[in-house]
Amino acid sequence: MSGDDSGHGQDRPDDEESLAEAFWAVARRLRHLSRQTLEPWEINPGHSRALGVLMRHGVMRLSALADHLHIAARSTTEVVDGLQERGLVERGPTRRTGGRPWSR
Repeated sequence: MSGDDSGHGQDRPDDEESLAEAFWAVARRLRHLSRQTLEPWEINPGHSRALGVLMRHGVMRLSALADHLHIAARSTTEVVDGLQERGLVERGPTRRTGGRPWSR
């Protein structure tokens, strides 16, 4: 060290480890709280994300929803199937989507 005991601008392994531990503790807490919050509606965080996209963007093809969620089309089908089972989305073909499956 150059005589500066303030520690500013210097990465210390203990500080980095503490920051990483704090980050993961917050991430675990948020994951727990989101599951707990969504539990009464019997949906998971993936369902919640999909609902948020559909609420913001409206009717869309499943491939577009997959793009918004950054997940595979197969996974999107499973998410939308779960939401449809709960009566939270409808699926079907329309002229707007060229006869392809859509969700809203």
